[in-house]
Amino acid sequence: MYQNLLLAFVAACSVVQDPAPAPAPAPSPTPAPESQPVPAPAPAPAASTAPRKRRIGAPGAFERELRARELFASYSATEKEQFLGWFEGECKNLQTFQRSLIAWVLGSAADPSTCSDVAPLAWFDPQTHAPAQPIPRRWVDENSRQYEQVSAQMFGNVPARRADSAWVYDYAVRELRRLPGESDPDRLFANALLGLPPGWDYAEALVEGMLDDGSLQAHHVGFAHAYTDRVGNAFPWITLYDAQASRTDLEMPDVDTVGLIHVILDDWDTYKAVVPPNQMNELYARIGALFMDAHRQRGLRHALAQSFLCGTTELRDGYQGHLDRFHALWEEASSTPATLAAKLPDASAWESTLLRWTDELAKDELRFLRGVRRRYFLDANAQAVRDLLFQLLEQFELDRSPKK
Repeated sequence: MYQNLLLAFVAACSVVQDPAPAPAPAPSPTPAPESQPVPAPAPAPAASTAPRKRRIGAPGAFERELRARELFASYSATEKEQFLGWFEGECKNLQTFQRSLIAWVLGSAADPSTCSDVAPLAWFDPQTHAPAQPIPRRWVDENSRQYEQVSAQMFGNVPARRADSAWVYDYAVRELRRLPGESDPDRLFANALLGLPPGWDYAEALVEGMLDDGSLQAHHVGFAHAYTDRVGNAFPWITLYDAQASRTDLEMPDVDTVGLIHVILDDWDTYKAVVPPNQMNELYARIGALFMDAHRQRGLRHALAQSFLCGTTELRDGYQGHLDRFHALWEEASSTPATLAAKLPDASAWESTLLRWTDELAKDELRFLRGVRRRYFLDANAQAVRDLLFQLLEQFELDRSPKK
């Protein structure tokens, strides 16, 4: 079996096919991974005659990266800005599949400066949703032990992603939002060490927005409210969506449970605070069902967006085992979000669709291996970005040495 898989993989990687036609708007031409060779990094400016005092001639990848981190950490804020500006410009000259995808997505996108910063959360107003139980709300200090414990409870089981995005697609407003630290040079450099050039995260968030049809926007509006406990403590930057996704025991005050029904279903009559005990199980079951619909819709699209530009990456919500299948889906859609969006299931068909994709790709080895090949090409493209980073760092050091 493994021999057959190896032969099939070799065949998939060696046969160059024309990209499948895709509906507009699509990259022109639609980039096909097998037709994009990984070029050498763009040549740096002419070498300086200054002595090579801090050359990055590390024998291994770990040592090379460690040395790069040490060099960048030694730069002033101005030098970091100069270097990253040079690096960003040179990245645009890379003739890679990853670069073609980023260029296509950003080519028709709005200027990032027009996007709003992520806004502080709002809680469900007790006077509006639970006037008979108006427990006052107060924000918990983000630096407190209490906040640390609740945050660990909510996110402790979420796989950490090495890539650090400065953008998020907000399903409640269906717009992109800027996170703190967008221009942080250390964040940009850390992403570059992962093979991700400046602008990758804005493109990724845009793709996620392209995959969202807005059908469950009311669900996301409801679950975007701040998580609160029964005594009125509200936790900044932790939403009811985060709390439900943690799969842990939760405190759900009536104002939140009833508020969710009010906002999502526009039902203001069935449940009223104080909710009687004989309605509790039914109410919690309805909230659980509403969340699962939102979670299936959002989680799948979030994972697919993360596999658009990144070959090997960390996926949350149990999607890690589908990474190569998602790359296969992107390959079949000619890496065009509108094409893939049309094939995505609604919440009711989520499970059956994932099972069908798994079964189909298990039976069609070449189809599955095209996804493996796409991941391989994006990983190779990431290495080209890293190689360029190391090359430019060395040249920057040579140009910097005489000034020192």
